[in-house]
Formats: sequence, C-alpha cells, structure tokens
Amino acid sequence: MKYFNSNKDMWGDKINFVDENNVLVGFDYSHQCCEDFGWYIKEEINTENRESCVTDVDTDKQLEGWVFDPEFFQEQDVEDGWHNKGLAIFRLINGDKERYLHLYNVHNGYYCHGFEFCKDEVVLKKGCL
Repeated sequence: MKYFNSNKDMWGDKINFVDENNVLVGFDYSHQCCEDFGWYIKEEINTENRESCVTDVDTDKQLEGWVFDPEFFQEQDVEDGWHNKGLAIFRLINGDKERYLHLYNVHNGYYCHGFEFCKDEVVLKKGCL
C-alpha cells in the first residue's frame, strides 16, 4: 500500500491510501477552525485513542504488504451536545493479520471532512465526518 500526503506542498489538502488492488481511501485534510481531525491505524477498532501509530516518515514502510478489505466499512457519528464526532473505519489485511485505518473529526457541528472509499474507480462508500 502507498500513502500520499499532499499536505507536503502548498496546494495539498488531502491524503490518499492506495493498495496494490487499486482500492483507495481518500480524506479531505484541509484544516479548519475549531476541530480535531486526522487518522490513525490500530490493530483493533479503537474509538478512544486518536494518536497515529505511524508517522509520515515511516508510513510507506509500515503499510508495505497491506491491502484494504473492500467488504468492510464501519462509520460512527456521535453528537454529545457540544461536539460532533465522526469516525470512518477501514480494515487492512496482510495474510492472516489485520489492522484498522481510522479517519476521525471532532468539531462543533460546522466543519466536516469528506472521504471516499473506491475500488477501480467505483465508489464503495463516501461521506463526511
């Protein structure tokens, strides 16, 4: 799997994960006021800890050999009175091992980040967090 972070240039505002089967997860990564958003990868579905287990420096190395499970998608959307909390979860497979890519956004109800989950240019799922 490859990871593309276009935020490294002055025009970038998205991240893309693309596996060897041409399955893509793209995420709007343009920062807006009053929100906490990003992504992380864990060995289990984890809705509490939002720290990334990989960094931009070693993301490609950490994702080598992993592919998306195009049959798996989970989404959570919670409003707690003060904040909207969105989470999109995608399963990664490498042999008999699995991990989960989590995209998240915690905001005041005004800001959102779009995402797309595609295989061979066919949209499997898209939405906003």
